[in-house]
Amino acid sequence: MQQLHSANKKKKSRALIDTFDSRLRLHTIVRLRWIAVLGQLAAICLVFFVLGFELPIGARLTVIVEAGLAAAVQGMSGCGVLVSSVGSTALGVKGLMASGMTLAWAGDLLVFMMAPCANGIRMLHGLARYRRRILVMMALAMCIGLVGGVATIIVLSYEYGANNYHGSWAWFAREPFRFAANLARNPTGPNWDGWLWNGVGAVVVGGLIRARHNLLWWPLHPIGFVVGGTWILNSIWFSIFLAWLVKVVVLHYMGANGYRVTRLFFLGMIMGQFVAGAVWMVVDGFTGMTGNRIRMY
Repeated sequence: MQQLHSANKKKKSRALIDTFDSRLRLHTIVRLRWIAVLGQLAAICLVFFVLGFELPIGARLTVIVEAGLAAAVQGMSGCGVLVSSVGSTALGVKGLMASGMTLAWAGDLLVFMMAPCANGIRMLHGLARYRRRILVMMALAMCIGLVGGVATIIVLSYEYGANNYHGSWAWFAREPFRFAANLARNPTGPNWDGWLWNGVGAVVVGGLIRARHNLLWWPLHPIGFVVGGTWILNSIWFSIFLAWLVKVVVLHYMGANGYRVTRLFFLGMIMGQFVAGAVWMVVDGFTGMTGNRIRMY
């Protein structure tokens, strides 16, 4: 009976993975077709999608899930990688405009749902009774957030003008057009130095991975090399070392039971940030105030 139950679980897991893979392939085809319709050559579309989107997404997912970071970013946007790899002259004005428009969904991928979903599914281990219900709630929350976010941006953009947003919001409204116009006026060829340093980086990361898997005494993790040059580490490096210090002290003096207790405290801190942000959003909505927010980075 236990073997039958285990086999059924494996079949369900396999079916879930197959469903995810089929949807991922469909999304990939849609994105590639979207870029092609905008004016990109098929080969260039593939270069962009692999170097500028799929690899960074996979790398950030690994960084967040394996290292436990709150967030991770890539060093370059997808269109930046594309222009550096093949040059703007290979794209033409139409292709540059198509590349610039990809900043809408492949620019600053600080917030992407694969990592939170992976962490959420990991937290569901041991909660088989509620797993399906919680997954439905996660999907519903993402749908509500997507619809509400897009609607809010459209309404505010038409009412106040996207160029009048503050900070990075205005930058993202302008950047696709500035990116295309600048490279159309100042065409460039492939950045061979970039290819060289990409190769050097790949060799270094490969060496670090090999050392980590084959040398028990090796202290350096390849993730540190990958994320060390990104801007977000300027804001969260102290928190990383502080979390490590707290973990070492708690495990040393309080043991595993103490560690489990302190996890609730830190989960409460995370929940508190969401609650505080939601409260101020409601306050601003009723009072007409602006700028009451928790600065994250």
